[in-house]
Amino acid sequence: MRYTLLLLLLTINFYTSFSQEGKSSQYAAGAQYDSAIQFMQHADDLNGLKYLRAAITIYQNNGDRKGIANCYQAMGQIAINHSNPTHALKNYLAALKISEALGDKTVTAYCYNRIGDINKGQRNYKDALKYDLLALQIFKETNNKNGLGSCYNSIGDVFENEGHYDEALSNYTSALKIIQETGDQKSLTWPYYNIGEVYMLKGDYSQALKYYQLALKIQENLNDQSGKAWSYNNIAAVYIKRKQLDTAEKYCLQSLEITTKQNELSGMTNASRNLSDIYEQKGDHIKALQYYKAYKTLQDSVLNRDNTRNLVTQQMQYDFDKKEAQIKEQQDKKDLITTGIGALILLAALVVRMAYRSQRKASMLKSELLQQKEESIVQKEILMREIHHRVKNNLQVIGTLLELQLASITDSYARDAITESATRLKAISLIHQQLYRDAYLATVECSQFTTDLHTQVSTIFINSGQYVTLRNEMPPIMLDIDTAVPLGLILNELMTNSYKYAFKGSNGSIDLRIEKEGDSYMLKYKDSGPGLPDGMDLRSLKSLGILIMQSLTKQIGGAFTYSAETKTFLITFRDAADMKKDA
Repeated sequence: MRYTLLLLLLTINFYTSFSQEGKSSQYAAGAQYDSAIQFMQHADDLNGLKYLRAAITIYQNNGDRKGIANCYQAMGQIAINHSNPTHALKNYLAALKISEALGDKTVTAYCYNRIGDINKGQRNYKDALKYDLLALQIFKETNNKNGLGSCYNSIGDVFENEGHYDEALSNYTSALKIIQETGDQKSLTWPYYNIGEVYMLKGDYSQALKYYQLALKIQENLNDQSGKAWSYNNIAAVYIKRKQLDTAEKYCLQSLEITTKQNELSGMTNASRNLSDIYEQKGDHIKALQYYKAYKTLQDSVLNRDNTRNLVTQQMQYDFDKKEAQIKEQQDKKDLITTGIGALILLAALVVRMAYRSQRKASMLKSELLQQKEESIVQKEILMREIHHRVKNNLQVIGTLLELQLASITDSYARDAITESATRLKAISLIHQQLYRDAYLATVECSQFTTDLHTQVSTIFINSGQYVTLRNEMPPIMLDIDTAVPLGLILNELMTNSYKYAFKGSNGSIDLRIEKEGDSYMLKYKDSGPGLPDGMDLRSLKSLGILIMQSLTKQIGGAFTYSAETKTFLITFRDAADMKKDA
């Protein structure tokens, strides 16, 4: 009957813990993704990519394909920002494959649009136009005006690059009309820029100036400094073509002033190039040479910056691909194990075993990934906290169900046995609760844990009107989890015995102290009760509690004794972390 009950409890806990774990890990994935987007919005793409890697790992474990697609999209944008079209295309194609399978038209259309832009950057205008038209069709079906505006701009770029200026103007004008309907003032500057650029190529400088000035007016209203610098440079280019060099010089210097303050290398490069051209035409060869040298230096800086970013992004992408392959291999193994579970007893054993095996694997994986620089600290902390959270939940559910079982048990011996078992489970659960809540993931602060443990034990055994004082004189010692669990169970047994046999419903007190003795510790436990009878030898006692404490003390390399003179239990032990170093 006992074994049947245990199997039932573990089976219920198996499904409950997985449900709770799924929700918490889903929130964790969302937090990682949101952090990545925040970093990207602040131009910190490298940290953005780290958080995307952490998010995609959790999404893969949860089977959240939409979340995975969103991560691939963001990673594709980072690759574009760092001039890495190969990885950009790879990520957008991965996102496209998932979105098409899910029937997500919005994500599919945006992927088409970005793939078109990547092909355009590679001068593969045929494929660029093909993907842009696919995106345009979906945006029309869904009446997505932002998408339509972006698409018409992209199609106009293709025609402009191929020299089909009338078709380019037609698409840019369509983009302009749609964006005007949305009321998005900042986005309006792009079709204005593009239309002005086409008129520049056609030699119609009056029209070019008109549209550049329309863009500038919006940027001045929005106080968009970067946009103003770009417009100043475009307007200067028009005046250079018109040979109005003084006016061109004024706009170029304004552009250079803004871009220098913002350390915007591309804008500084364009302004310096135009100023060199202006002074050359004015006959001021000294200034022309000065700005030409500045232009070449800045051009080299831009190239070096882009190359450096590209190399870093490629390395991070390589690390991500390698890690993704490892995760897939681990997932395949996990699926194989899950499929092999056929009996309830194996299921029960697996639930308990999986938690501790996962913890050992996580520690091994953490060490390996630190050596290879393939895993971020954030990702490891999330994994460890999830493991401790899961173990805590497992033990709490079993403990709670044992307490519920008490309602149907009348035998006092059986009730005591179940109550004591529940307190032992809660003691271990308390350790894992502290581990996932505190900053330390592998060590437990002994003093605070002991206080919390006493509070937990007292809620079970204390009687109405009874008052028990805990005098905790332990220093804040950090103990390894492999030491904390056995020591916590020993303290649980001692406190339980104090309430049951020493106080017997009366007021009392417990004194606790830990002293360091070389590479060992001495735990002293004393209560205000009468103590053990004179002449009693611990080795002669056959109670389950004493046997448990003696066995647990051996696990932590120590000894369990009793001082009849001071009525104090003495437990010597070594921290598992020190024993591991000696091994």
